[in-house]
Amino acid sequence: MNASVFFVICVLSLCTYIFIQINIPKVHFEELRFDKIENDIKILHISDYHNKKLIFKNIFYKLEKFKPDLIVITGDLIDRKSNDLTYSFEFIKNIRKITSNIFFVSGNHEYENSKHELLISFLEKNGVSILNNKNLEILTGNSNINIIGVDHLNPQYKKESILDKKQFNIMIIHSPDKALNFDLSNIDLVLSGHTHGGQVRLPFLGAIITPDKGININSKYDKGVFRIGNNTILYIDSGLGYSRFPLRFLNRSQISQLVIKNSSSK
Repeated sequence: MNASVFFVICVLSLCTYIFIQINIPKVHFEELRFDKIENDIKILHISDYHNKKLIFKNIFYKLEKFKPDLIVITGDLIDRKSNDLTYSFEFIKNIRKITSNIFFVSGNHEYENSKHELLISFLEKNGVSILNNKNLEILTGNSNINIIGVDHLNPQYKKESILDKKQFNIMIIHSPDKALNFDLSNIDLVLSGHTHGGQVRLPFLGAIITPDKGININSKYDKGVFRIGNNTILYIDSGLGYSRFPLRFLNRSQISQLVIKNSSSK
C-alpha cells in the first residue's frame, strides 16, 4: 500500500468516525442516589439539540422503552442560525409521545435567534412547561419533586422557590457555570448542558474544545457527574448537537437516562 492510498483511507476513516459521533446518538445511563427519594424516579435529560436533523430516528424507541417519569430540556433546542424550526418541532412531537411531563429552560442560542418567541409559543401549545425563572411541583409515586428552572439570559434563583427543604429539589439550567454562581446548598440535583462535553475530548485532558470557550484545557466542569458541597450533585450532559463546526471527537452525541434512587436501596 503506497502512502497516498493509506492517507485516503485514514481520511475516510476519520470522516466516518466523526459522522457517527455527530449523527448516531447514544443513550447514556446514569444512576444517582439521594436520601430524600422514596421510589425510583426516571428522568430523560436532553440538552443542546440545536435544531438538528436526526438521520437515525430509532433512538425514540429506546427512549420510550425507558418509560421516564419526566423529561427535562436544558436549553439550546434550536441554534442561533436556525431559520426553519421544523426539526425541533418534530423532535418535540416525538418525545411528547413518551410522556406529557416535559420541562424546558432557554439557553443562549434561543435568545440569539429571532424566532425564540415562536419556539416558546410552540412548546406551550404542545404542553411543555417553560420554567424560565419559575418552579413547579410534581408528584411521582410517593416522591414530591420541586423543579426549579433558571433562565440563561436573566438567571434568577429565588430562595422562596424552595418550598420545603425535605422535598427533592431539582434545578434545571443551561450553563453549569451560571449554576455554580448560586448557593446550591438546598438543591439536591442540578441538570445542565451548554458545554457539549467538549466537542473535542482527549484522554486524561478531557474537553479541549468547548463551544463557549474555544480551545480550553482547564475546564473542570465539562461533562458528567460532580459533587458540589455536601448535598448537591451537578450533572452536565454533553448533548445531541454541535455548535459552530460539525465536529465531535471522542465525545459522541447523546441523550441521558437518569435513574434517581434512594441511597439505601439495592
